Amino acid sequence: MYKTEDFKELSALHKAVLAAKFSGRAINDELAGDPTLAGVSNEIYEILGKIAEKKKIGPAEYWEDWRRIKTSQGFRGQWRTAVIAARRDYAFMNAETEQRLSMAKCYLSPFTCTDGELRAFLDDVDGKTGEHSLDRLAKEQNFTGATLLECSCELAGGTHVVLMLKTTKVCDIFFGGVRKFELSAKNGMGTSPIDTVERLTLSSGKTNRLEAALSDGRNKKTLVIEADNVDYWI
Repeated sequence: MYKTEDFKELSALHKAVLAAKFSGRAINDELAGDPTLAGVSNEIYEILGKIAEKKKIGPAEYWEDWRRIKTSQGFRGQWRTAVIAARRDYAFMNAETEQRLSMAKCYLSPFTCTDGELRAFLDDVDGKTGEHSLDRLAKEQNFTGATLLECSCELAGGTHVVLMLKTTKVCDIFFGGVRKFELSAKNGMGTSPIDTVERLTLSSGKTNRLEAALSDGRNKKTLVIEADNVDYWI
């Protein structure tokens, strides 16, 4: 039990735990579904709720709603990042259904969810709720003029690309088992927050491939990614 009842201190600790659990990065996968950290995050929230009630910091309904898991797949949503981490968890993927449901609670803690949402989480992890095909994505979305918000490649072999379409929709693409990652520019490597997509080609098959021509107004850049598997959300 934490001795402090300082709301600001506990809030900061709570945010740090959430940042670690729901980073979406492979390097933090051991934290995403860790049962000990899940228990800690639940305990911190419970204490925060009691202090908020005692000090009348917002109505109880607000805190109850805040803790409900949001299943919408928005930019960096907790549900989405938990699904990604669970898909990389060999033990989770090979466990029996009841054990997977228990493990799912750890991935989603400190958020609360219904039994139906837990089973929906398993379906999402198993890829039963959508077709993760770059060919399909290319047919459904127009990426010309999109803005590149993020492009990162991790030592663990994962790559994350975030694009904001001209319609302001955000598309997250996660590549796993990356075979090739190439980002080149005349004036050195790297992307900038003002890079726009002049041309983007997506294809699926034995290898998932993304090839993009980017420009920040002065420099032309090329991004090429080839990977074994891919997940994406709009």
